[in-house]
Amino acid sequence: MRIANLCPSSVALTVTRNQEAFLPRVYPKRKVKCTKRRQLLSTRYPRSLQVKAEVFVQNGNPSVYDSVEYPLSRQQAEDTWNRTWYPVFNTADLDTTRPHSVTLLGRELVVFLGGDGEWKCLEDRCSHRLAPLSEGRVTDGELMCSYHGWQFNGCGKCTRIPQIINKAAEGTSCRSSRSSVATFPVSVACGMIWVFPDNTSPPGEKPFIPKAIHEYLEERPSARFFMRDLPYGHDILLENLLDPSHLPFSHHGVGGLNRANMTQGHGMQLVTDVDEIEALTSNDPTCIARTMYPMGTPGNMDGVLEFKGPHFVGYKYHLGEERYSQVMLYAVPTVPGQSRVMLLNIFPKSPPFQATVAGIQRLLFTVIIKSIFKLFPYKAHMFDHAIFDGDGVFLTRQQNTLYREGRSWKSAYYCPSLADSMVIAMRKWYDEHGMDGQPLWHGPAGVPRRPVAQEEVLDRYNQHTKHCAVCKGGLRRLKGIQLGATIAAVTCWFAFICACISNTAPAGIKAAAFLLTALSLAVWNAIRKEIQTFYFVGYDHSTKD
Repeated sequence: MRIANLCPSSVALTVTRNQEAFLPRVYPKRKVKCTKRRQLLSTRYPRSLQVKAEVFVQNGNPSVYDSVEYPLSRQQAEDTWNRTWYPVFNTADLDTTRPHSVTLLGRELVVFLGGDGEWKCLEDRCSHRLAPLSEGRVTDGELMCSYHGWQFNGCGKCTRIPQIINKAAEGTSCRSSRSSVATFPVSVACGMIWVFPDNTSPPGEKPFIPKAIHEYLEERPSARFFMRDLPYGHDILLENLLDPSHLPFSHHGVGGLNRANMTQGHGMQLVTDVDEIEALTSNDPTCIARTMYPMGTPGNMDGVLEFKGPHFVGYKYHLGEERYSQVMLYAVPTVPGQSRVMLLNIFPKSPPFQATVAGIQRLLFTVIIKSIFKLFPYKAHMFDHAIFDGDGVFLTRQQNTLYREGRSWKSAYYCPSLADSMVIAMRKWYDEHGMDGQPLWHGPAGVPRRPVAQEEVLDRYNQHTKHCAVCKGGLRRLKGIQLGATIAAVTCWFAFICACISNTAPAGIKAAAFLLTALSLAVWNAIRKEIQTFYFVGYDHSTKD
């Protein structure tokens, strides 16, 4: 096949039919009107691929590996990154009486609940002398700067300047455009607060939320997205999310994952046929692929992986019959070298009960798991932490190495297998829609090149716990139990000492007091270890057998 209509004649790309299937095709964000639906395929090659592509072959498996960048203009890049809704918080996690800071595309913002009961978003700096408004107070539905007491409403208009005594002069100063603070559109959907980082014109579109998320949250109103801040950039996070082949290795021993099962390789096939794409998803993806035996065993959890730039990744695994498990993720670019992830696991309904050994085992397992999550709802978050902990120790070093050496992914990576097809497709999209291989940051751009200690990489408290109502509640309860165990241990030990001093105390009383002391200390120690999981848990891949 010769793609003459897509490439300059001097560099026209020639591939065989066998290789054609492996060329990543990145779909345009904007709609292209064509008289024939099949002509859409001609628009789905990334610009970078239209210029040049080299196909490397190892063991008979070709993959597109190198390309020449052909980026969009700055205005087109701004449309890609700024004219997109980003989820930034779970509404259930936020204290409505105080402001909350968040950084999006390098811009520092503050979110608070306005007097009309709607969430507002302002730039996180006071117009007076640039103090952070997120350190302020919510007063009568308005945001007060704690530095000098200036007050702003949900539209960013300054309503009070305490330093000006004359009310007329204060009103004049408040009406000045220089006293106002920039505001940004906010939407609340599926239990999350979404921010639109372009305030120059109305959004025009709603946040992108797949139908499966709406349906799942309607059926299970108590479900919510898991949120965690990560010490590596948006591009590195997307690479990780679009790479299912790392699961049995990086997450060995977590949730039944086992590297020993990876005996058949990992199959991945990019989907390019329009009819097939529309049959697989209604999300208008940037790129989509079928994954074959991602857990290592042929036929085990085959599925579909899709990416919709700049932030959505979706997995859909086939569990047998008509049952599917789905994982929905949003990768949020916060600052260079850091990112935020929002994750929702969509579990299928339990199959009808069957009076067989397997059916009884499945029922008991389901009852036990549901009981644990009901009694200790934070346990689900601890599982998600274990997944991101296993990746974090790699990804921070990968990022530092990549940018310290000043190399692009095309020269630094060697990706001969099909398992990296979606990573390569995403990287090509990034080259086209980003600026110098990065999102369109507000303010100075750059990626931190300093080494990151494991204590910072795996800092669960600052990355998640302090933002999460579920985990903060669980932590408070555990600390209460620990305090009770401390009091019980001291009391029982005092009783034991008194019994030993007394000549009349029966031996049974002494033994009981001693055993209760030991039991209280054991409970205290167990709770101490559980509390630690909210703060930091070390991760050493070399010791996971």
